[in-house]
Amino acid sequence: MKAIILARVSTKRQEKEGLSLEDIQLPRMREYAEKNNIDIVKEFVFQESADRKRRTSFDEVIKYFKEHKDIQAIITFRVDRITRNYRDAVIVDDLRIENGKEIHFVDDRLVLTPNSKGRDIQEWDLKVFIAKQHINRVKDDASNVRQSKAEKGELSGPAPFGYINTIKDNNPKLKWVAPKEPEATIVKKMFEWYGTGVYSMDGLRAKVKEQFNRNIHKGKVDTILKRKFYYGIIVNSEKEYPHYYEKLISKELFDRVQEIKAGFNKKHSKQTSDKHLYQGIIKCGVCGCSITPEIQKGHTYYHCTGYKGKHKSRWIREEELTRHFVTLYKSLQLPKEVADDLSNKLKRQNRI
Repeated sequence: MKAIILARVSTKRQEKEGLSLEDIQLPRMREYAEKNNIDIVKEFVFQESADRKRRTSFDEVIKYFKEHKDIQAIITFRVDRITRNYRDAVIVDDLRIENGKEIHFVDDRLVLTPNSKGRDIQEWDLKVFIAKQHINRVKDDASNVRQSKAEKGELSGPAPFGYINTIKDNNPKLKWVAPKEPEATIVKKMFEWYGTGVYSMDGLRAKVKEQFNRNIHKGKVDTILKRKFYYGIIVNSEKEYPHYYEKLISKELFDRVQEIKAGFNKKHSKQTSDKHLYQGIIKCGVCGCSITPEIQKGHTYYHCTGYKGKHKSRWIREEELTRHFVTLYKSLQLPKEVADDLSNKLKRQNRI
């Protein structure tokens, strides 16, 4: 009989502390194959979580197995090495029923064949259920850890761009998150530049490339500009918790950036990169939000972003806005003594 070997770990930690591929899984399966006169054609060895919606390596094994009709069996260490979800369990069961394949679980001492009895099928179903419940418990534990840490103002998981995971006071038990250069400076500058209202996303990327020689893709730029962590907030399960790590920006700057982002209507994204006369310099008299330009039917209109909540406000064309400014500036007059004093200072400075 010809067979393939499937050896898998979920994480690097599992490889070191649990089901080592080289020390446990592979030696045991090779020994099993030799004792049962099974010819191993190929070994698939990989790290991949069984909880992922898309399991690339697992799918490659199944494809190879189906394409090679002369291979009759898969040898794997335990049921939970091949599946911990019902989707994959159905795929494996179809191999047995529809394709006439065998699945050998070495550590479980279980072999499934097209003619397996009800007792073996029941044991298979039970082990899949137990494996699935293990995944659920792990997810619940991880969620509880994230929640507990967030409530204490601690970050669970990898640090965002601009920071690095480290330790505090040279104590390995004291996990910490600290700014990392030059990424931290890049984050600060991105918020400052975008906060002027002058730059589009593409313009911001070009500015970062020019100043720091770093290519940051558009999706990551958007993620950075929306990340509340930079002004001191951890978001977990849609709830917000203040953290005690070093902040890179102020909340005021973050809010200003969100206002400007809200003004870039995605339906008109190809037009928002154009520079307009009053872009980024006018505030709404009702709510204080930015007044943003938008092109409609070939004309530029200005309107409130409504970032702090919608209210009754009309859109105004750029030409009309200009007429208002002209009228306003025409009404401005300097007192004669101020004008004379200013004139004399300018003459002295320019030696006229």
